[in-house]
Amino acid sequence: CLQHEDAANILSANFDPSAARIITASSAGSANIWEVKTGKKLFSVQHGHAVRDAHECKLKGKSSLLTCADDQSVRVWDISTGQELERLQMPSAISMVTPIPNTGKLTILTGSADGSVEIW
Repeated sequence: CLQHEDAANILSANFDPSAARIITASSAGSANIWEVKTGKKLFSVQHGHAVRDAHECKLKGKSSLLTCADDQSVRVWDISTGQELERLQMPSAISMVTPIPNTGKLTILTGSADGSVEIW
């Protein structure tokens, strides 16, 4: 059992591409990466707003964390440093975000509270 210490609602849980890690997003604004075998938390970021969805992805050959939150932003985090690499401000509230693999650059699919689905 994986447990966010903030005891917040888990809004999404996804496997990384290798299925060795689970990425969780919480209503308290945190996104975490967990090791499946041990249940150990490997990485955590505070988004500042409820994180609706989170996925691990590759960006320029580095493992990165992709999050979307209630502040209408999609953010990319460097997993090795915890540094925010990129922030995209969306025109409406984003309820889900998914990285599109094998495009050679950061390409994402978003779903919004207004019913739209877009590729960025």
